[in-house]
Formats: sequence, structure tokens, C-alpha cells
Amino acid sequence: MDTARVFAKMARDGQQDIALDFAAILTNKGRRYCHQIALTKHNQGGQQDMDETLTYRQLVEQTKKFANLLQYNGIKAGDKVAILTEARPYWALCFFAVLAVGAIVVPVDPKLTEVELLLVINDANPALLLASEQTISVADKVAKQSANSLTVFNIDAHLPLQLQAISSQFASNSMTLNSTALICYTSGTTGKFKGVEISYKNLFGQVENLNKLMQTDGHEVCVSILPLHHLFELSAGLLGVLWGGGQVCYLGSLIPDDLLATMRNQKATFLLVVPLFLSLLKKSIVAKVAAKGYRARGLFNLMYGCAKWLPLSMRKRLFAPLHRQFGANFKHFSCGGAPLDIRTLKFFSRLGFTIYQGYGLTETSPVIATNTPNSNRFGSVGKPIPGCEVKIIPQDPIAGDKVGEIATRGHHVMRGYHQDERLTEQTIDTDNWLHTGDLGYIDRDGFLYITGRKKNTIVLGDGQNIQPEQIEPVLLHHKYIQEGCVVAIIGGQGMQKGKPLVCAVAVAKEDIQNLSDIEYQAKKNQIIEAISQNAQQLSAFKRPHKIVVLKQPLPRSTTRKIKRPKVAQLLNQMEIYNA
Repeated sequence: MDTARVFAKMARDGQQDIALDFAAILTNKGRRYCHQIALTKHNQGGQQDMDETLTYRQLVEQTKKFANLLQYNGIKAGDKVAILTEARPYWALCFFAVLAVGAIVVPVDPKLTEVELLLVINDANPALLLASEQTISVADKVAKQSANSLTVFNIDAHLPLQLQAISSQFASNSMTLNSTALICYTSGTTGKFKGVEISYKNLFGQVENLNKLMQTDGHEVCVSILPLHHLFELSAGLLGVLWGGGQVCYLGSLIPDDLLATMRNQKATFLLVVPLFLSLLKKSIVAKVAAKGYRARGLFNLMYGCAKWLPLSMRKRLFAPLHRQFGANFKHFSCGGAPLDIRTLKFFSRLGFTIYQGYGLTETSPVIATNTPNSNRFGSVGKPIPGCEVKIIPQDPIAGDKVGEIATRGHHVMRGYHQDERLTEQTIDTDNWLHTGDLGYIDRDGFLYITGRKKNTIVLGDGQNIQPEQIEPVLLHHKYIQEGCVVAIIGGQGMQKGKPLVCAVAVAKEDIQNLSDIEYQAKKNQIIEAISQNAQQLSAFKRPHKIVVLKQPLPRSTTRKIKRPKVAQLLNQMEIYNA
């Protein structure tokens, strides 16, 4: 049954137990787009790997063969199968084959350590672990230590030959909209892994909505640079593109020149990114401009200053050489996963690039709201997607505070946390509202804005609240700062002993770190002085009591979010309040 008809029937009948034959849905796509390229892989230098180039017909045929192979090896409906490989066409093949037999996909981050991977495997308890040549070593080690019996299959060593020798006939299994399709593990910034159960209803709802909102069609080409165990890339970068008849290109190299070459050669139309990518891209552009001659720098600065008065089409022409590097077909960046610095957004807008910023969580499969071609407001994360309710729970209702915790409900909300009913009940209330833990507000036109994270709020001894995400762009804006954050440390002396204090933490850029001790100390003092000066723009209670400059990078989660509790723990261990 076509997914649009599934949702129409669900809405009409109020049912969620409609039978779904995933293999049949995939087969229909194969018939419709047939000889069009669905998936490609590009190695270093942008060279296409023909061994992992699949048309829609080939994708369907190989999916059925792999599904037959899985069933032959005892995988049945309801079993869990973990995928531990880098992003590539074979990852998608594994994903579709597992769903085709009615099993549950457990996408795993291939960059997890052996200890972390073992925690995930023991919680998920998969019957099979699909690994690649790059991950087979750690997969074998974990299999020997796992609490339950676990079979490991090396797709690079065995899959091509076995697919040639096996039939595409297999016994397909019908699931329901409410059946669990995958379990995604997220650690957030706390370090504890949580298995998020995502249903077919969640997946198909995202695909239908995003395709309509972003106006995708069979001409879309996405160059994939994000890992597929992240739902953002899986739903918008893989499923969304294929459901619309487009093409997904995977990279064997993340070297910038290889990325740009592939984008030009494959005529990429959009790129899914996280804020860190755009931040690094901005730094690269600025560095290249700075390396040019005096006249070239002056011309760029003149054009950049004038661009704010020009429409988008004129800005693209003004910076045409830069746009040509991305290819003539490139339309936009879709950005999610973390807050995007407003200065970075403004920078790319001036250069004529379009960025559609969105917002969501793994627990919401993942998109809650997004900007679109028809509705894009600068600085917001867009409007809620159709079928998604959003409300703001004020922090101080009596004071009429418009900022509060974001809560949401609808077809996008997860089934729950795997084997953790207590945490599920703490997150989803009795009226089915999922409490995100994020803070924000909705403007009069329905656009959602994110102001911070509830858990990150610093509450001072006098009751004043500080949201770190709001003051970090002001404090940590300096040419010598690579990254940074604001956290609370515990005072250790005098009147401040035992009380939370605001601490600004900055990591010096690598070229600063490599200076001699005397030169580094001089630059470090400049960073501290700059942060102190920047702090004068803030209310007195928001200014940092301590400023710390570090050489080592800040601890981050697998989604590249700073682990603030780890930073605070590090500072308290250093007894930084006595420094």
C-alpha cells in the first residue's frame, strides 16, 4: 500500500494497526524509477565506485536477495539486527533487507569505542551484527564479550558473492504502523545510552511531510556527509530522497576538495549538515580570503558589505566563483542537530546561500519543526511540521514569561525508550506530550525559536537564571578562540564557597597552542581580556566570575554536542575557583 494512502486511511479510520508490507512498498518504488540511479559511492578524488552503484531496480533486487539470505540464516520478524558500518550504499541495502523480513534495525555509531559498543549491544540484544571491513575487528571483540549469543557478518567479505548465488524469493512479513522499525541509541550530553524505539508510523510520517514541505522530486541529488545512525540523515538524507525518486551519493573521503568535486560531478541539489560543518566552512572561506592580496581582500569586504542590501539572486551572482565550487545545481543546506550561531547564518546569507534550519530530537524521529522554501524566517527553526503539535510550558507562568520548555505530540513521537518504561513515563506525560527539555518560544506567526537547554540553565545563589547558549556567542567571539562554552562551577572560597559561579571556558586555536610558552601566555592573556571586554555587553549577573583558557578540545557527544557536565567536572577537579 502506498504510504500516502496509508496515512489517509489512518486519518480517516483512526487506525494505527494497518498492515504494511515494506518489501512491497520498496518494490513499487523500484518499478516506478527502475533504471534511475538510487545510490552511489565516491572514493578519494571523487571517483565513483561502480561496485556500490545501484539503480532502483538493482536496489530492490539485492534487497530481496539479502532478505532471503537473512531468513536462510534464521533471522525472523521481531528479531533485532545491528548495523555497524560506515555510511555507504551497502548500509542502505542492509537497512532495507532487515525491514523487509520484519526484523528491527539497530543502527550503531561505527566510531563508538569497544566499551561503548558493548553497552549498546547488551541493551539491544541483537541476533546479528552486520559489520564492514573497517569495523569487523571491534565487532568480533564485542561479540565475544556480549551477554548473549551474537553472530557477526562481514558484508565486505561475504555479501557480494552470496548475493550472486541466492534467489530473490523470500517470505515477506506484514508489519503495522505501530510496529517498531528501528531502535536508535542516543547518549545526548549525559553519557548514558538510551534506546529510542521508532515505529513505521514515525518514519513514513517524516518522509511524507519532509518531501512535501521541501518540495523534493526525482531530480534531487544529496551528497551524504552525516552518519546514517543519526535519524536526521536517515530520514531526510536517505529515505526522503529515495521516496521522491532522487539519488544519494556517499563519500569514501571527507576531504573538502573531494566533497566539492563530487557535488559538482553529481550535480548535487542540497546538503544535510550540522552547525559544526557550516562553522568550519565559514572559517575556511575567511582564511582563503585573508590569504589573498590586499586588493582582493578589499574587494571581497566591499561586496560582503553591499550584499546585505541585495536580493538573494543578486548575492549569488556577486559571489558566483564561490557558488561554482558547489555546482550549478546546488540549492540549499538543511541544517539540524544543534543550534546554529546567528553570525554563521548571517555570513552565508550574505554570500547568497540558503540555509533551512530545523529542530528535532531522536525521540521525535527526528524533525519537529523546519524552515522551508515557502516559509523561512531568519533565526528561527521554522514552523511545526503537519500533524505535529507544539506548546510552550512557561518557566514562570505568573510572570507571563513567553520562554519555556518545548513540548510536542503527534505521529512523530517515539514509541518509547527500549526496556525503560520509567524513563518513557518521565518523558511523555499522560496526555501524550513529549517534554523535550529544550527551551524556546513561538512568535505570533507560529515560528519556533530555541533559546537553550533546560538542563544547561545556571541558577545563581540569588535565584537569577542564566541560559549559557544565549551569552556564549557574545562572550566567546574572538579570532584566537577555536571553541568554548559557559558552565557553572562551585565556588571554593569566602562568601562564594559552595555557590554556583559562571565560568567561561575557551579553547585556543591550534596555531596559538603551538607557540612557545611565553608567546602562548601572551595570546592567552589577550583571549581573557577579550572575553572580559565582551562581557561588558551583558547584564552584570551574566558576566563570568572565572575565565579559563584550555589547550585540549572540549568533550563532545557522538552528535558533536559539548558535554557540559563533563566540562564542569573537569574544572571542579582542577579546582579552578582557586586559580
